[in-house]
Amino acid sequence: MIRNYADERELMNMVNELLGIQYNIAKTNRTDRKVQSFASYINEDTLIEIHKTMDKRKEYGIDKVTKEDYDGNLKENLENLVNRTKSGSYRPNPTRRVYIPEETKGKMRSLEIPCNENELLENAIAQILEQIYESKFYDESLGLGRTGTAIKQ
Repeated sequence: MIRNYADERELMNMVNELLGIQYNIAKTNRTDRKVQSFASYINEDTLIEIHKTMDKRKEYGIDKVTKEDYDGNLKENLENLVNRTKSGSYRPNPTRRVYIPEETKGKMRSLEIPCNENELLENAIAQILEQIYESKFYDESLGLGRTGTAIKQ
């Protein structure tokens, strides 16, 4: 078997990064219990772009706010959301649970529907994580990820 030492070095670098994050979280938990947040990377412009891509036919969450409702005062709503996120006062609402029939088995299954703001922030954080880790994934590797790429092994 031919070994690719460059791949092994990159894998070790990624492992070291993750161990560093784990160490910082553990260290933080012992001291002031504050963990570095992605909030500093979230801004209104990004949230506006994410909001545009969200399906307007999507059901509302537990707060009963639809995408159209949120559009009514979008700039102010997003400014408020960014401020709450950066100050640490944002608390996600619970998801709304509905039951839908399973097509093949005739049973009902639960479906969790997040609130509009929750989904906005989830998508923003997913984009941030994708920017951080996507460069570490390769098509020729095993373990396909969300975007169809795989982490180098």
